[in-house]
Amino acid sequence: DQSEKIFFQNKKKKALFFSRLHKKKGVLDLIKVWKKINPIDWELHIYGPDYDGYRKKIDEIKENINSIFIHEAIFDEKKKIEIFQNSDLFILPSKSENFGYVILESLNCGLPVLTTTKTPWSEIDQTNSGWIINDTSIDLERKLEKILLISKEELKKKSDNALNLSKKYLWSNLLDEYILLYKKVINND
Repeated sequence: DQSEKIFFQNKKKKALFFSRLHKKKGVLDLIKVWKKINPIDWELHIYGPDYDGYRKKIDEIKENINSIFIHEAIFDEKKKIEIFQNSDLFILPSKSENFGYVILESLNCGLPVLTTTKTPWSEIDQTNSGWIINDTSIDLERKLEKILLISKEELKKKSDNALNLSKKYLWSNLLDEYILLYKKVINND
């Protein structure tokens, strides 16, 4: 939804992890780093389906951290968009990602994204729509410490850029590119 993004509308700022709970998604690293940083004015909300009992590991590490909330997976599109729009930052410290459709969904909701070089989203850094880091805990910690201090104005700039980047991936724009490609193939260009 391409509506105007409003940041810091909650008592506490909200960071969002929205993916399956699996070791490839980097969620344990995220929780460990969050626990270490222990931000006072931020909450981390984790949504996703459990994969092979991974939720149990998450609950053990998360224990006694009041700023981390684990939620059940959400599949309803309207509810999902509402969660994205009610967040201030999207984090996916993935160890491996083919496309990361959830990143596109975040961008489309004007949500700045923090992800890794293991995703095919270098455009996020290039367009100032968020941040790209190496998939190490130390890089995650260093970048997250800085991001959690960011101003509403800076997040707004990144949000506007995120919306612009997401437009590149609208079906109408992609179809034009495919049609052009097929015409070149047919004409042996």
